[in-house]
Order: sequence, then structure tokens, then C-alpha cells
Amino acid sequence: MYINGEKDAAEKSAELRNEIAILKEKGMRAPHLAIVTVGNYPLLDGFVARKIKACEEVGIEAEQISYSEYITEQTLQTEIQRLNNDSRFDGFIFQFPLPHHLNKQHLLSAIDYRKDVGAEEPKAEFFTPVPGGDGPSSIISMMQNMLQACKFGA
Repeated sequence: MYINGEKDAAEKSAELRNEIAILKEKGMRAPHLAIVTVGNYPLLDGFVARKIKACEEVGIEAEQISYSEYITEQTLQTEIQRLNNDSRFDGFIFQFPLPHHLNKQHLLSAIDYRKDVGAEEPKAEFFTPVPGGDGPSSIISMMQNMLQACKFGA
């Protein structure tokens, strides 16, 4: 059996684009994703750009929120709570890696499970085949999670 990830992603993208168009026709806003990056990792720019482009192609608003590599864990925890409470964002993800002084598990556990569209934590309400992945299936799953979070008002 041959699985064509790009073809499957294209089909699912078309379905998402249609569902989001219907939401907008009903007067709802488009889903809105925050991609959180910490530090300066030039290799990640391509991953983030790919996720933003994929979101834009289906009608999901996406933006990168960047923090200095010197941010303290406590300050980043405060920022996570701000994102959890920010009604503009239906979901958010971290783009890894994080600087070594930050505890990934502590930060991920602070994400409201209804906004954990990357499905990084076991308590997440959503699923992705590879949490934090950057392949077509992971990006499509993240976008499907965004649509559900928007529909159900995370």
C-alpha cells in the first residue's frame, strides 16, 4: 500500500479551506494560530514559514510570536498564561528546540489543553501523528485542530 502524504495533505487542505469559508459565511472569524519561538535558531525559520504559509492557504490566520533566548522560565510561563487567556488565539504551538535553561515539560504543561493544537501534552484535546512535527500530515492535523478549537471556542 502506497501512502502519498502530499496528495493526502492537498485533499485535506481543500476540505479545511471549504470548512473555514463556511465559518466565515456564517459570520464567524477565521481560526487564529500563534507559533511561539524562543531564541534565534535560523533553521527554524523555514519550519515556521511553512506552517504559516499552509495556514494562510486554507484561511487560518497565523503569526509567529518570538521571545529572546534569555527569557526566564517564569516570564515565559506568564506569557503562556497570557496566550491561554487571549481570545484572539484559538490555539498555539511551540516551535522547538528551546534554549537549554528552559524546562520543556513545565512549559508544555502550562498550555491550556483546549489550545494545545500541537498535541504536545497527553491531556491535549487534540491529536497529531507526530507532535511538533513539520511534515505534511502533522501540519494538516495541527490545522484541523485549529478549526476545531475555533468552532468550540477554546
